[in-house]
Amino acid sequence: TAEPEASVTADEATPAEQEPVTQPPANDQTPDAGPSDEGPVRLFGQLKGIRDESGGAWAELYVDVDTAAFLTGQEALDWLSSRGDAEFYNANYWYARNEEHSVGSYRILSSDQPEVWMYTWPEVPAPGFYGPGMDRQVSAFGVFYDRIYMDEDSDRFLNRYYWFTVENDHVTIIEEQPRDPYYEP
Repeated sequence: TAEPEASVTADEATPAEQEPVTQPPANDQTPDAGPSDEGPVRLFGQLKGIRDESGGAWAELYVDVDTAAFLTGQEALDWLSSRGDAEFYNANYWYARNEEHSVGSYRILSSDQPEVWMYTWPEVPAPGFYGPGMDRQVSAFGVFYDRIYMDEDSDRFLNRYYWFTVENDHVTIIEEQPRDPYYEP
């Protein structure tokens, strides 16, 4: 026999319509999962640097990530309230809780360099098109690296927030977390 479909009770009703929050970029290839020995894991944090431990041969590259918690909704409000900053809460924004400064290093394989997915570079979205729905711009890792270290990080890629897809202890995707529409250029 077929089970009746569940219905939504008054307690489960959706809240009043709000402006959309800029959520982590959609990634059909990798679910947002916690630490695991199986499959890829997505980490959120600031890019602190890219190190070459092979003396310039690009044989031992590492990405240094200062991990953080990606907060929206009630979790963000609770965190801001605990700091005495509740008046700065906006339901349309995301917040990065980066209090522990836990920098981790993740290997980049020279034979399988990560894709870099950006939303604000090399083309900056037009005013009014910043936030959800921006087009992904895929860049080669070498171009990204050169913009940081050969062009003096003129695009300020360091210390931005990204999602890092890590599989078998090496980075496979570096994906920019777009800022909120409030910060539209």
